[in-house]
Amino acid sequence: ALGIRLINTDELASLVSGSETEAVFLAEPSIALSPELAGGLACLVCHTHVAGETTPAAHAAIPGLSWLEKEGTYVNFQGRVQKFGAALRPPEKGIIPDIAVLARLGRLLEAEGCADLPTHPPSVFDRLAAENARFAGLTWAELGEKGALLPLDAPETEEGSAVQGSADQESEAGGES
Repeated sequence: ALGIRLINTDELASLVSGSETEAVFLAEPSIALSPELAGGLACLVCHTHVAGETTPAAHAAIPGLSWLEKEGTYVNFQGRVQKFGAALRPPEKGIIPDIAVLARLGRLLEAEGCADLPTHPPSVFDRLAAENARFAGLTWAELGEKGALLPLDAPETEEGSAVQGSADQESEAGGES
């Protein structure tokens, strides 16, 4: 697996300074690394729609879609999974959706479980539902316009509540599923 985690600026700084972390893929412009910490990484990639404080220190900066150009799902505070569509048509060339970048990265690194990662939002959500007990039984097609409530008695994931993790993941890490 890629070891993808949702963290804030302080957690990232601690992770980079206190371990053998060699590479960081940063998809949120508000997360910043000091120039000293960024300079100590073998590889820093920023993938976002707007340059952030850390972008100038990146080894590679990949343009990303804004939240207005994305399609996917989110989980609201009530535990309702809802679809959202792009309000603006994304550019046809030059910008790769977040999930496609992560899927390509996983394949390039030959990370476990990444050989067949889907990149189209309905397929991503259906795979999430197949692999995460919190979303079991749901499908993209069944979400419809009103979405669906997650069961309150579903098992929690390693990161804690899937309701919290999904909402954060999708707003912080690209919005697609």
